[in-house]
This record gives sequence, structure tokens and C-alpha cells, in this order.
Amino acid sequence: MWDEPWQPNHPVIYNFFREASVYVTATNGTDSRPVLYKGESVDEAADELIAAVARCVDEGDFTSVLSDDQSAVIYRPGTRTILSSGDGVLREIFHKAQTKLLETTGCQWLTPRADGNLSMLFIRSQGLGQHTFGPRQQMISTTAALWSLGIIKGFAPDTVDPCLIQFLLNECDFRSVHPLFMAEYHPVLKSVLDSWRSAGPQGDVNIPGIVSHLATYHDLEITAVAVRDQATHDGLFVEMAYRGVIGSEAPSHVDVVAAARGARLPCRNGWTFTKFIHSVRGGSDSIIANVMASVMGSESLISRIVVSPSPALSAPIAAAMGGESLIDIIADYLMGSGIPCPAMFEEARQHFPAGVDLSLIDSPNFRAQMLTWAISGTPYLPKALGNIKIMLVDDNDTIYLGGRPHSLLPSMLASGTLSFRTCFLECRIPASFLLRAAQASYTSEEPRSRRQFIHHWLLCQSLNGIDNHTFA
Repeated sequence: MWDEPWQPNHPVIYNFFREASVYVTATNGTDSRPVLYKGESVDEAADELIAAVARCVDEGDFTSVLSDDQSAVIYRPGTRTILSSGDGVLREIFHKAQTKLLETTGCQWLTPRADGNLSMLFIRSQGLGQHTFGPRQQMISTTAALWSLGIIKGFAPDTVDPCLIQFLLNECDFRSVHPLFMAEYHPVLKSVLDSWRSAGPQGDVNIPGIVSHLATYHDLEITAVAVRDQATHDGLFVEMAYRGVIGSEAPSHVDVVAAARGARLPCRNGWTFTKFIHSVRGGSDSIIANVMASVMGSESLISRIVVSPSPALSAPIAAAMGGESLIDIIADYLMGSGIPCPAMFEEARQHFPAGVDLSLIDSPNFRAQMLTWAISGTPYLPKALGNIKIMLVDDNDTIYLGGRPHSLLPSMLASGTLSFRTCFLECRIPASFLLRAAQASYTSEEPRSRRQFIHHWLLCQSLNGIDNHTFA
């Protein structure tokens, strides 16, 4: 492995990966029908999607979930009145289904490996007998299929190792995890592997990184590998890489086969997602790089924000803020981290969605990902979707209410409710609230400063906006 460049021998048909091309080719020559995912909440609609994918796993045919006519609807509870619909809701449902399975079943077959990323967890050795395809494998296939469906929509599965995705999308050919790919996603492991390789069979491998790796992934002391010939040395090199990012069992293990089967998304016309990927210039390397780039950090999100100009609304705020513009205010918030007002945050915590992991709130990209989630429907912002739009609006803006009763307008303006439209990647900010915040005086109690208050407000509004649907 790594002695020769990884060059899949597949003809290039498409110069770019496009979601629409996937659906057209997957259903070509079939009686493709429209598909609607619906429910009284995103969670309920996600359950419907999970059930549909599980049926596809049982049938070995994913044509029905790859229709080029997909839509999503969230109803008002207890009615069939549409609360929210559109592409933003559809993305949110796919993301919810993916994360829900990871949260509920991922611990049964995934475990942290290199750099804490999730990869395969095996509970039985293939060598102890042939395994049949059972409930465990059905669960694995369903989850892996949702990973591929998410990649088609432009986002990667949360915390799952990109090397595992690369492996599955290349028919479990471990050569696809080539040196540049390993260096991109696991530079420390790549360095350990380089040290092992350069040492050769006669060299000293009693190096901290190698010692730690062998103990962690092989349950071996360094003395166990002191005597090696070239074949043993080369074989251990491959196994060190494989165990670091995939797991302890071979590609023939029934769990790996199940994951690959789901990731392929086979359709009745002979199409598979893996074949399609190989027909795109750059192959899986390019596609995985794009979806990984859709994970928003503070700086990357700031570069994707377009603020709609409104001098009449923005000028008074800038004057009160000492010259800071709206994008300056948002950028300052996004570059921060943690909880600005702990006591006030605790009071608001009960209103936040259960699907958000607040234990990550101190991480540098938490704020960016939560704002992205509220605006787009997922924590990801694929390049194909374009930029997000943030605008100041006056108290009479007709879109700001988002289908809510007009009687709620005073309370929304008083609390500075942000109005999100996921299908349009828009966020509306009531200018009157921000102006009051800029002009207010702050005491020694929370909030202690204008900046602290604005950060608290934007954080809570971002969290409240997740899964909070209105007609848009």
C-alpha cells in the first residue's frame, strides 16, 4: 500500500458533482414517483424518512428515495395546515434522520478511532464463523445509506471518519485511503505511519507515537514487534493504517459488507452511488472534500454572509455602536465562544431543542454552526446553496412574522426574535430591538456590557431558531 498512486480506472462523465444528476441517473428508465416526507415536527418527518430507507435496504433498491421530485412538509400540530415546507425543510429532515440514527444506534457499531472520529466497532470476529445478514446489519446498512443520501445533499455525517466514508464509497478498497487523503484528515497518524515505514524491518520503532498506536489499536507492547522481516513490517504498516481509521476486522466482515451495501444505494436500473461518484471528475476525493468544507467555522461562515443594505435602519445602529456595522456585530459574535451570560442562559435553556449538544458550547465553531443550522436547516452550508442573507427590517416588515399571528408581533419585537427562512437562507433582524440594545445602559449584573448582551441574544436566538418552523 502507498507504493503506487491511487488511480481508479473509471471514465469521467461529469466535470462536477450535482445533486440533480444523481436523481436523474438513479431513476433513469424507471417509473419514478414523487416522494413527500411529512410530519408535525422535523423529528416525526425524519422517522418517516428512516423507515423509507430501511424498506429500501430490505428490498435492495433505493430508487424510491432517489426520486427527482422530493418535497417536505411540516404541519401545524393536530391539523393538516402547512406550517413549513420547501428545500430547507427537506435538508433539515435528512440531517435529523442522519443524526438521530447516530445518536440512538451509533454506539452499537461505531467507536472513536484516530483523532476521535467514529469508525467500525465489531462485536464478533468473522473468523469465528460465517455471519448472516440480521437486524444489526440492517441497522448498519440503513445508517450508511443515510450517510450517502446526506452527501448527495451536500453534508457529511457528524463525527464519522472521512476515511471510513472514502473506504465505503470505493467498494472497500483500502488503497483509496491514499497518503494525501490520510495526511488531510489524520496528519498525526500519517506521521506515525511514515515513521514506521521509514524505520524498515531492522530499524528502531520504539518511538512514542508508534508505541502509543500499537497499544491503542493492536493491544501490543513494542517488544512484540522487535523482530520483523520485510513482509511482516509491510503487513503491519497496512494493519496499523487500517485499524486506525476502519477497525479490527477485514473488509469481508459482514458488518463492513452491510455498511458498504447501504452506502452504494443500488437502484433497480443497475445504478449505484459508488459508480456515479467514480464518473465525476475528482471522484470521491473531491466530493468528500466538498462536503467536509460545508462544515461551517467562524471565518468560513463570515465569508458566506451577505448583509442587505438598508442605510435608514443601519445608520442609527452604527452611530450608537461607535461605527460598527451589522456585519461587524455578527462577526464579533461568531468569533467568540462560550456562554456570555450564564445565569440568563440557564433561564432560557429549557426552550432550546433537545438535538443540540450544549456540551460543545465552548468549542470555537459552535456559534457559527448553530447560526448556520437556524438559517439553513442544518449545521452545513454546501457551496452549491450560495450565501446566506442577513438583513435589518423595520417593525412593519411583512415577511418578518413568518406566518405567525399578528398578535405576536409586539412580543417578537420586544424580545428581538430573529426570523429565519431556511428555504431562502435568510435571517431577518428587527432593527428597533438592536438599536435599543445599542443605546441601553448596562449595570454590574448580567448583562454587564452591551457586547455581552448582544452575544447572549444572538446565541439564544440561534438555538431557538433550530427546529422552530413557521410558514415561509
